[in-house]
Amino acid sequence: MNSLKKLLLVAASGLSLLSPALVRADVLVIGGMNMRKFGAGGDQFGAEAAAGVNAYYETNFAASQERKSGVDMGIGFGHVLSPKASWWSEFHFVRRGTTWRLVDPALSGHVDQALSLDAIEMPVLLRLKTARTDGLSPHFIVGMGLGHVTSASLALETDQGPVDEQNVDNDIQSTYLDVQFGAGLMSRSFLIEAKYVSGISNLAASGGASLKPSDLTVQMGIIF
Repeated sequence: MNSLKKLLLVAASGLSLLSPALVRADVLVIGGMNMRKFGAGGDQFGAEAAAGVNAYYETNFAASQERKSGVDMGIGFGHVLSPKASWWSEFHFVRRGTTWRLVDPALSGHVDQALSLDAIEMPVLLRLKTARTDGLSPHFIVGMGLGHVTSASLALETDQGPVDEQNVDNDIQSTYLDVQFGAGLMSRSFLIEAKYVSGISNLAASGGASLKPSDLTVQMGIIF
């Protein structure tokens, strides 16, 4: 117990040195949903997948990329520097994905190729309120995130149901960076916000496609 107290005292001392204007420290529990889509590289990935199916089955499938909803939940630790500004270090579990729909005009039905990624993410965010109040007011978000993919799978489905699912961990980069920005409403004990997450890293470990994600996240949180 004494060792734990000493560790907490050392951490508190370090925080005071890094943030001399610290007003208070807060804890945030946050969760919500996200929707992911890759850019032009994702369209290329879908076209390559369709070409592979067409070469094997002598079909004429064309692919279109569609957003797939996922979940985002985590905990954050806030360093409140002033009534308007606070730094947040957060730890999230995130499940995201994208679906490529393959359609052949000469055939009925469709084929879906769905990529699902589970990851641990650690964003560092600056939240800036527009008013000096503990009441509800608009705020803006800007920051960066570091993530680690814990599992990746690629599922094949038709309008008749699931066909196949494969683990593709070796085809996905395990570590990635992104930038995050957004806006919302925030009070002393509650926030709701929408965030855009733009990938810096290419998630494709090999191949010609560049899979840089663009995600839209909507989340709510309780501040203690």
